Amino acid sequence: RVLFSESSELGRWLRSKNAMIKIGDYLFVHAGLSPKLLNTELDIDAINRLIGKNLENRVLEDTLVRLLIGPESPLWYRGLVEETKRYPLIKETELLALLKKYEASTVVIGHTVVEEVSSSFKGKVITMDVKHSEDEFSEQTQGLLIESGQLFKVNGKGQKEPLKALD
Repeated sequence: RVLFSESSELGRWLRSKNAMIKIGDYLFVHAGLSPKLLNTELDIDAINRLIGKNLENRVLEDTLVRLLIGPESPLWYRGLVEETKRYPLIKETELLALLKKYEASTVVIGHTVVEEVSSSFKGKVITMDVKHSEDEFSEQTQGLLIESGQLFKVNGKGQKEPLKALD
């Protein structure tokens, strides 16, 4: 609790960052978008504000705070990438409703490690948290480049290739 408090350096730094940010048609989210967000009236600014305000809250008595800080939070939700006991894979209809709600065409997420920068749900979800190589200029180290509206997978050698949509 103290680590995430407003009095710690880490807590102050985390509060200076957004959990979600929209740039153009892309919604960048730390971990993912839970379908439970569809049942709220929260916009992106309200979500960021409430997450920052409640980072060190571990009691989670309030349902809305539990949604924004707990396992279904944009900080933790993994159901856009994988199906687990805790996170069922999101339904395409739910994903489309979330994108419509936040006026975005694509959600870009990290937090769930994947083999390579990739796209799923017909290009609606981009995952980019790859395990980077210890070699400084490796093909294993990857990132996402959005250039003139086109998506590319780039690696530590500076090579880029168009990102293909899966599904």
